[in-house]
Amino acid sequence: MAMSASKEQHVKLEVAGQRYAIRIDEIAEIIKPPHVTKIPGSKPHILGVTNVRGNMVPIVSLRHQLGLEENGFSSRSRIVVARYRGEQVGIKVDGVSQVVRLDSIQPAEEGRTSREGIACEAIGHSDEGLVGILSLSRILEVQDEWRES
Repeated sequence: MAMSASKEQHVKLEVAGQRYAIRIDEIAEIIKPPHVTKIPGSKPHILGVTNVRGNMVPIVSLRHQLGLEENGFSSRSRIVVARYRGEQVGIKVDGVSQVVRLDSIQPAEEGRTSREGIACEAIGHSDEGLVGILSLSRILEVQDEWRES
């Protein structure tokens, strides 16, 4: 029995019509976009901050991190509140479709990046086809610059 047969649970996301996933154990909650307060002088990937259950949470644009133009909030937009280095960070996505157990998870080829410029850590199969499994640390590593300033 192969190690990939465990079928880890992932949350399937949509960004610019493409399917991605993040491991469910990295996610605290998924919310509809609340009011986001812009921060003057912040980096372009930081949309602002919002209050999530009494905590100020920075909101990062996944579109920006993938090298795409930011499209604002729509009725399908969601904020994926992720746990990252002991803190919560909101990641704006175009949509969240479902929690899935991905089959045949294979590590992405070393050094190979998606056309958007962020490497997927793995590729999995869903009932709708291939899904790129995003590395939360690669998406949010630039977040550290903002936190320290």
